[in-house]
Amino acid sequence: MQGAPLSRASMLPALPPSPSMCLAVFRETPLVSQDDLSWLLKEVPRWSLSGDGRELRRSFVARNFQAALAFLNAAGEVAEAEGHHPDFHLTNYRNVEMVVSTHAAGGLTHFDFVLAAKLDQVPVEYSPKWLRENPQPE
Repeated sequence: MQGAPLSRASMLPALPPSPSMCLAVFRETPLVSQDDLSWLLKEVPRWSLSGDGRELRRSFVARNFQAALAFLNAAGEVAEAEGHHPDFHLTNYRNVEMVVSTHAAGGLTHFDFVLAAKLDQVPVEYSPKWLRENPQPE
């Protein structure tokens, strides 16, 4: 997919609809090319690339334990509907981290970016202090 960068809205409809979208991910699923990686990362600005370039990561501090659990439960529903399951980590009772990759393919596929975009739509009750220090993109 080379050419002009696409917006998130135009990227999502180009892929198969849920819930079977990610169910057909196999080892043959192509990894995201280096050319596509740069513009895809711009589409999910809350996420960062892992050091080895094989995962997307997002972390934040929730307002409290209940807010963290509410987010993780809702995010889990999204992941289950997609048939694509990220690693969720909850530490210090409210620090949330999500890690997305396509394990079967050995790295990042377009499905990972679609899931990241959908997880970004899940409401989060952030810690006020963390939110002041880390303003979130619209």
